[in-house]
Amino acid sequence: MFSANATPTKIMNLTAFGPGGKAKVHYHRDFETAIYGISGRIGLYHGAQLEDYCLIEPGTFCFIPPGVPHIAFNLSDSEPATAISSRNDAAEQENVALVPELEGLRDKDIEEKKRR
Repeated sequence: MFSANATPTKIMNLTAFGPGGKAKVHYHRDFETAIYGISGRIGLYHGAQLEDYCLIEPGTFCFIPPGVPHIAFNLSDSEPATAISSRNDAAEQENVALVPELEGLRDKDIEEKKRR
């Protein structure tokens, strides 16, 4: 039974990238993220130095453990891309931390993947 006074412990979002869209490098403090592709193609680098890569297409699932830096980007410069993101933290926006020291680290790789 759902109580109007209950505090949710999980949250789901529609993550939408316009053509050529790219997030900033960030991580989520103390909670995991699950991403499920809906439309388009989204690339996602993750890891301490963004060394791991996941291609998110319709029907594809990617898991990011708590505290792991990542950057997601639309592989198309002409079409939008969407995914469902699910996290086990209702205060997820307050628990996002940017990682400016990793910004730009994979820019060359991102451009190469977009050309494929």
